[in-house]
Amino acid sequence: MTRQKLIPIGFVAVALVSVAAITQSAYCQAEEYYSLMIEQSPPDAGFVSPGVGIQRVQIDEHVTLTAIPKPGYRFVYWMGNVSDASTSEAIVVMNAPKIVVAVFERSEHDLLLEAAGIVGGQGGGGGLIGVGEGIGGGGPVGGSGGPWRPPKRRPVLREDIDENDFPVPGEGNPFPVPGEENPIPEPATVVLLGTGGLMFLRRKKR
Repeated sequence: MTRQKLIPIGFVAVALVSVAAITQSAYCQAEEYYSLMIEQSPPDAGFVSPGVGIQRVQIDEHVTLTAIPKPGYRFVYWMGNVSDASTSEAIVVMNAPKIVVAVFERSEHDLLLEAAGIVGGQGGGGGLIGVGEGIGGGGPVGGSGGPWRPPKRRPVLREDIDENDFPVPGEGNPFPVPGEENPIPEPATVVLLGTGGLMFLRRKKR
C-alpha cells in the first residue's frame, strides 16, 4: 500500500474518533444534570429555598427544600415528589427532572379579623385599628369616626326579686304621714277651748 493511500485512511480514522469523542462528551454532559423547577402559590406568600425558578442539579443529588411563610400566611404542603409534603422542610431526590410547588394560605386569625373588618378594612388606614380610631364611632374602620366608645349594655332582669321588696302605697298599706297620730288643732278649736276655760275660771271665782 502506497503512502498516498495511507494519508486519507488515517485522516478518516482520526475524524471518526473525534466525532465519537464529541458525541460521547455531549451525551454525558446532557445526562449529568437534571432540571428542578420550584414555584410557590400565592406568589408573594413567603420565601422558598433554594429559590423560585429552574435549578440545575446533579443526578441523584438530594436537594433540601425550605418554605418560610410571610406574616399573615402559613405553609400548607408541597406539591410534587418530595420526602414529606406536610412539613415546611422536605427533601427531593433528583433521579429525574422534577417540579415542586410550595403552597401557602392566609392564616385563620387574619381571616377572622378581616371578616370582622379590623384588618384590611375600607378605611384610609387599611390595617389594624389604632388608639382613637372608631370601632362603632359612627365611621368606617380605620377612618376618622371619632373616639372609641364602649358598647351599650342592655339591663338584665332578675327573676329572684320579690314584688314585696318594693312596697307600693295603697288602701291596705299607706305610707305614714308625719304628725298623723297627733293632728294639729285648728285655730277655731283653740279659740273655743280658750273661751271655755275663761268661763270656767269666772264661775269658779264667784
